[in-house]
Amino acid sequence: MRTILTLSLAFRITLAYTQNLYFPPLAGGEWARLEPEELGWCSDKVDSLIQFAGERNSKAFIILKDGKIVVEEYFGTFAQDSLWYWASAGKSLMGAMIGLAQQDGYLSIEDP
Repeated sequence: MRTILTLSLAFRITLAYTQNLYFPPLAGGEWARLEPEELGWCSDKVDSLIQFAGERNSKAFIILKDGKIVVEEYFGTFAQDSLWYWASAGKSLMGAMIGLAQQDGYLSIEDP
């Protein structure tokens, strides 16, 4: 399950990069949100996905669309400001970030 979520995140980061993205404010203000229904998504399916994540001992679950929050759920005692060790998921995120930095010319994978 973690592998699927990690790959999904990496794919969404890459896909989202090619679109016009919304970026949340650095300080203060709320992060923009979309409702699943606004995107034509079936809310019953989204609810069952959230339930599935909760039943699998997930700590949190988020879906972003063009940088905007569509789903944000926390389970058990975990909250928005809770700290958690990412472990191997951090490697996938770092790989995506390095690829984007190389694409934008901030670094070259050809340099030693």
